[in-house]
Order: sequence, then C-alpha cells, then structure tokens
Amino acid sequence: MLYCSRCGCEDQDKLSFSEDIPALYNVFGNSCQACNYSGVVKEMIKPQMSYVQLDIPKVNKYDGTLLKTAYIFAELSSCNRLKVGAVIAKDGRPLVTGYNGTISGLDNCCEEETGGECKECGGSGYFETPGVMSWDCDDCAGTGREMRTSDFVVHAEQNAIFYAAKHGIATEGCDIYVTHAPCSQCAKAIASAGIKRVIFSKKYRDSDGVEFLKKCGLIVEIK
Repeated sequence: MLYCSRCGCEDQDKLSFSEDIPALYNVFGNSCQACNYSGVVKEMIKPQMSYVQLDIPKVNKYDGTLLKTAYIFAELSSCNRLKVGAVIAKDGRPLVTGYNGTISGLDNCCEEETGGECKECGGSGYFETPGVMSWDCDDCAGTGREMRTSDFVVHAEQNAIFYAAKHGIATEGCDIYVTHAPCSQCAKAIASAGIKRVIFSKKYRDSDGVEFLKKCGLIVEIK
C-alpha cells in the first residue's frame, strides 16, 4: 500500500511508486498528485520470520485402547507361563489380532516339562506372602515342575503377521501393539512386514528385539 508522507493521501490512483527500487522497509518513490510532493512512501514490508519445524510426535489417542485390546486377546492364549497378545492397526483402526499358541489344528499345549522341581518357586507351585496373598508361580504355572515353552509355539506378533499375509491384509506402514516387548525373532518379522511403529507395555527378558527394531528405524514406545 502507498501513502504520501506529506499530506497522508492514500488514494492509490493519485500515487505513483517506482517498483524498480528495492522495497525492504520505507522506500521513497515518485510523487503524490494531490500535493505534488515526491515523498510517496511504500508501506513497510515486514521481514519474513523463519520457523524451525520440530518433529514432535502427536499423542495417539488410540494407543491406550489398542493396547488394552492386545491384553484382551492375550487371555485367549493357552500358554500358562506367559500370555501375550498383539494387534496390528492402521490409523487407529485394528486390522489383525494375534496371541501366542500352537498352530491351528494342533494340540494347544504350549509348555513341556523338563524334569525336576521349578527353580523359581522351589517346587511349591506358588508364591506366598504370609498374611497377604498367594499366587501361582508363572514359571511352572502352579505345577511345581520345571517347564519350558515348546519350540513350536507361535508368538503373538508372528501369529498376527502370518494371518495378515495369509489373507492378503497389507501391513506396510501399520502400527503393532503388543503386551510384551518383541523378541529378536518377532522383531525381524515386524521389520520385514513394513510395520513402522511398535508399542508395548512390558519388557522382555532381553532387549535384543527392541534394539534391532530401533536399528531398523522403527518407532518403539513403551506405554
């Protein structure tokens, strides 16, 4: 916008300004026809402000619900030592669910006895706090016998990814919600499936899987 610095005229038809002159702040131009004054001023141009774009992740409002859903599906597992659930979602919408167990159609026995007493509970089958509570030992599922997970148990993350592959459900760019941190084998499957974000709430006995996912550039969050 132009205005005359002498008479204050703002009638653009009566003001002329040379665009050849760089217009940074107050720049004088040609003339004002109202008062024949050559002190026409072009309105100050405010310098452009530069802003640094910060990559701050938005809080995903679906995280809590989808993680709870993973826990609900974990209850379907027949494994006694540890029940794990997983949900693969895209834009907050669940696509595939899974939980740890044997392949469909096989005997759903997830643990095997290795002989001897459970080292964790000393063969009692449970832990007890005098006067407070008692609960089954997770390692032996309350049997008192030393147990190990069968090599043929499919993990929750694998179950979900395998189901998606079998039924043609795309997992590229999806999020996966798991009750427990992925092991190294599941981490490889997750990265290979194109999943971009992993959310879990409980740590695994080692962090190899989590470190591998981070190395592959995936977003890993514990809630």
